[in-house]
Amino acid sequence: MTMLKFSQEVAKAIGNVDPSIVYEIIKISNDRRYIFHGIKRNNSFGSINEEGVKPLTPEGGWASYWTSGRAIFGSRFNRLITEDTPFFDYAHSYDFNSNSLDSMNLAVANYDCLESKIGIKDSFCIDGYFKIHITVPRDFIHLIRIETKRIGSDMTERQYGQRKERLLLNSISSVLKKDYKPGGLTLVKT
Repeated sequence: MTMLKFSQEVAKAIGNVDPSIVYEIIKISNDRRYIFHGIKRNNSFGSINEEGVKPLTPEGGWASYWTSGRAIFGSRFNRLITEDTPFFDYAHSYDFNSNSLDSMNLAVANYDCLESKIGIKDSFCIDGYFKIHITVPRDFIHLIRIETKRIGSDMTERQYGQRKERLLLNSISSVLKKDYKPGGLTLVKT
């Protein structure tokens, strides 16, 4: 699938989004070597905000999983598959203690910075998946957090998810174009 067609499919899944935003995010990620990590558990955000992303996933030898380019959103094969992706899967955080507050959480890092500062040796690849076996310190990641209240919503679950995804997509675009700062935080509350 071409990158243009892929961008159109992602935009369609999110709904009411210009595919050029998706295309630009993929291009900037690949060209400038930005990588992404979704934060599934809302209660993990606080420790990641303080300490960084630790290699806590036992599958594959205690690592954290990161992606670049198209892999942020899904597989790059003949159809869009969003399972196990930072954007559509892992950024949708859950909190069993709250029925009214939802969030999406994403960590963004620059691969070149990580290579020079903490010595990761895995090689960057376009539209790729990466395992990092050491802690990625908070000082080297930019966090994006979307907080939304769920009170009185007449939207379906998917419509509600799409609303959060549009906010996250616009935040990613802004961070990659101008707001990226190692140690930074972009917080959007609605």
